Amino acid sequence: MNIKMIGLGAMAISMVAGSALAAGNTGTSALDDPAKMQPFYTDSSMKTMVSSDDFVKAWKALTPEDQMAMMTA
Repeated sequence: MNIKMIGLGAMAISMVAGSALAAGNTGTSALDDPAKMQPFYTDSSMKTMVSSDDFVKAWKALTPEDQMAMMTA
């Protein structure tokens, strides 16, 4: 009985903590922010990526905090 309760408790904690950590401070991933992701795409539907040169320019235009948030996500 105790092993069953420990297992259920561990599973519940991991589910709650995992979703809380994935959300970050703002509730969404840095990759979900259209304002940050738009420079990496050629169209508004964000289906076609820009060329590699433009990609590098867009990456370097981000703040170090935004770059770290994107790499973490």
